[in-house]
Amino acid sequence: MTNDKRGTSDQVNRRNVLKGLSVTGLGSIAGCTGGGASVGQETTTTVEGDWPDLSGQEVHFLVDETSDAFRNFFSNVGSDFQAATGATVRMEYQATGGSAEERLAQLLQSGDPPEVLLSSVSQSALFAVRGIAAPVNEAFQAATDRYGEPRQRMQYQGDEYMMPFGSNIGMFWYRTDLYDEAPTTWESLLQGAQNVQENTDLNGTALLGGTSFCTELQLMSFAYSAGANVAENNDGDINVIMAEGSNRDRWIQTLSYLQDLKSFSGGNEDIGCEGSTVLANENSAHAWWVGSRPKNQCVVQDRPFAGDVAAVQQPGPGTEGALTCGLTDGLITFQDADVEAAQTYMEFFAQPKYFTQIMAITPIHIIPPFPGIFELPAVQQQLNELPDVWTDHDIQTMKNATENYTTLADETDPPNPYSGAIYGSNILSDIMYDATINQRDPAAIVDEYAPQIQNVVDQAQQG
Repeated sequence: MTNDKRGTSDQVNRRNVLKGLSVTGLGSIAGCTGGGASVGQETTTTVEGDWPDLSGQEVHFLVDETSDAFRNFFSNVGSDFQAATGATVRMEYQATGGSAEERLAQLLQSGDPPEVLLSSVSQSALFAVRGIAAPVNEAFQAATDRYGEPRQRMQYQGDEYMMPFGSNIGMFWYRTDLYDEAPTTWESLLQGAQNVQENTDLNGTALLGGTSFCTELQLMSFAYSAGANVAENNDGDINVIMAEGSNRDRWIQTLSYLQDLKSFSGGNEDIGCEGSTVLANENSAHAWWVGSRPKNQCVVQDRPFAGDVAAVQQPGPGTEGALTCGLTDGLITFQDADVEAAQTYMEFFAQPKYFTQIMAITPIHIIPPFPGIFELPAVQQQLNELPDVWTDHDIQTMKNATENYTTLADETDPPNPYSGAIYGSNILSDIMYDATINQRDPAAIVDEYAPQIQNVVDQAQQG
C-alpha cells in the first residue's frame, strides 16, 4: 500500500470521467431508507482494536447522502476512526442529483480524488476498467476472513475494487387483509390484483410509469424473473442482446405481462421513486420496491394495517422466488488517493458494530453483503427486538431473497462497466412507459429500443 498522491491527473479527462456515469450512479442506497422506524440504537461508539498510526494523513469520504440518520452514522464512524488512528477524516455529503458526479469529476481531474467513495458496483466496474480505481484487496480479504464470501463483489482482472457496504433487493409487499393468497407467481399476482380492484377502492398493484431509476429497477426485476437480460460481455465488448433469439422472446413475454398487470395499477404515468408510499397512502394493496420502504412507510405513518403488510420474493412466470433486480453499494478508492489510509478506513468500517448500526437504521432494508453478519449476536438480538409488525416471515423472506438477486452490472461476467450509462439514458423508463402507458406492441418496443441501448453502450465504451 502507498500513501503518496501520484500526480497522474493529466491522464484523466473530465468529460470522459463523466461519460458513462449514471445520473443516479453515485446515489447511495442508504439515502433510500425512508427514515424512521429504527430500533433506536445509538450510533455513538467507543474505539476498539489496534489500529496503525495515520497521523498527518487524511481520509476524504465522498457520499451522495441526504438522510440525517446516515449522515450521523458516517460522521460518527469518521470520528471514531480519527480517534483510533490519528488521521483526519473529511466528510463531504452531496445532495441527490447531478452534483455528486460533477464533484467527483472535478476531484479526479485535479488529481485529488476522495480516499473513499460510497457508490455502486456499476460505477466501481467503470472506474476499474478505465484505470481510475485502485484495488482494495487487503481490506476486502480482512472482511471476508471475518464474515465469509460476500454475495456481491466487483472483481476485475483478479483484483477486488469494492468493499461491499450493503444491498437493496427487489421485493413485493402486499396487504394480507386484501389479498386472498400470497402473490407468489405472475398468475397469482394478476388474479389477486384483479380481485382487489373489483372489490375495494384500491388499485390491485402499482406499476411505475415516470422517468426514474426506480421505474427501471422495477422493469428489470420483472425481466430477470422471466430470464431476460439486457447485455452480454464478450472479452470486454458489451453487446446488447435484448432483441436476439430466445432472449427477445423473454423480453416480449415480460412486456406483455406488464401490459396485463397495468389494468389493475391505476394511472401512475408520472410516478417514479415516490412510488414507495403507495401502500401507506392507500393507493394500492401491493407494491414493489428495492428493500423494505413500502412497509416501513406504513410503520412510520402508523397505519392500522401496517402489520398486515407482508413480504414476498419476486415471482416469475409459474415460479416462486424468481431472480430479481437489486442494488449493491460499496466503498471504492482511487489510484491518486491515499490508498493506505483508504484501506485502513475500510477495514475499520467493516467492524461488526458498524454493520449492526447500518441494519438498525431501517429494519431489513439494507441487507448486509457478507452472510456472517446475519449471525452476529448483536444483529440477532436486534432482529428479535423489532416491533411485532415486522414478522419472522418478513425477515426470513428477505434473507431468502439475498440468494436470488442480481444487478444490471452483474448480469454479465465480468461486470458490465457501462450499466450506469444504460440507466442514465432513461431508455429503460421509455420502454416501461411505451409498454404499460402507451400499450404498444411489445415486439416492436424491443426491436426499437435495443439498438438505442447499444448506441449508448458504444458511446460509453469510446469514452
